[in-house]
Amino acid sequence: AGTYGTSLAASSAGSCLPCGPGMYSTMLAANSSAACSKCNAGTFSTAFAADSSILCTMCPAGTFASSIAATNCTLCGAGKYSSGQGMVNEGNCSLCGAGTYSSGLGGTEALFCRACAAGAYSTSLGATDGKASCALCGPGTFGTGEGGMNIGACQACGPGTFGTGSGETNNSVCIACAAGTYNTGLGMTMAAGCTLCVA
Repeated sequence: AGTYGTSLAASSAGSCLPCGPGMYSTMLAANSSAACSKCNAGTFSTAFAADSSILCTMCPAGTFASSIAATNCTLCGAGKYSSGQGMVNEGNCSLCGAGTYSSGLGGTEALFCRACAAGAYSTSLGATDGKASCALCGPGTFGTGEGGMNIGACQACGPGTFGTGSGETNNSVCIACAAGTYNTGLGMTMAAGCTLCVA
């Protein structure tokens, strides 16, 4: 098993040819390479002369094999991960969720996806670049938590204040309107939004 022979009147085991990597054979006295079965998609084998399908190993988490008779597994791409084994195509790799990204290959769990920093958010799925996909909270707002999934993660500076910076992470950046002025709005972005008190 695991080999076949095409020669007539062979006089030694050396005339038996092994089934190649990605294949196996359970047949005895096989006389053709057709006796070598191919490992299924989602599995791989590097063994020569494999005599059982048990030697076709499931692709580990973070990888897949879309072809039969595979000798290796392909890593899930950037922005993706897979916790399951035996995946048969990249579509089986899950996308990093909104508020996260991953530039690495072969992620094995959702924690492989890094959260956008505080003061930023991302609505994208499968993002691969934090700088490109994580948008900064705009002037007049701030974000205190990591992994913001939409602009709602950015909180507005309150009445009587304004903010001029982007990507801010707490309300200490909200500047108070000067004495003798006020504003009633949320998320104001400049001192000019503070109205003079009238007599």
